[in-house]
Amino acid sequence: MNEASNIANCIWREPSGLAAARKICAFHETENIPVTIAPISGKIFVPGLAIVEGSIRIDPEAGSFPGDLPTRRGISTSARQNYGVI
Repeated sequence: MNEASNIANCIWREPSGLAAARKICAFHETENIPVTIAPISGKIFVPGLAIVEGSIRIDPEAGSFPGDLPTRRGISTSARQNYGVI
């Protein structure tokens, strides 16, 4: 995960959010789904998270729930196959 050290700098809205986010992002790494840490501009559906240019983007200042990150292989695979967005 390219952004592994930066995940610790994100604001997580759960006491164990950092640990959960690390596990979920490690899963995405095994699926070759990039995770980037960068500000998100404009309207977004899930606070602090977006799909941008084929990667999952986490806004470090927005405050996110790690459970909002896509967590299941079926979700990630389906999105990649059906929408080409991940």
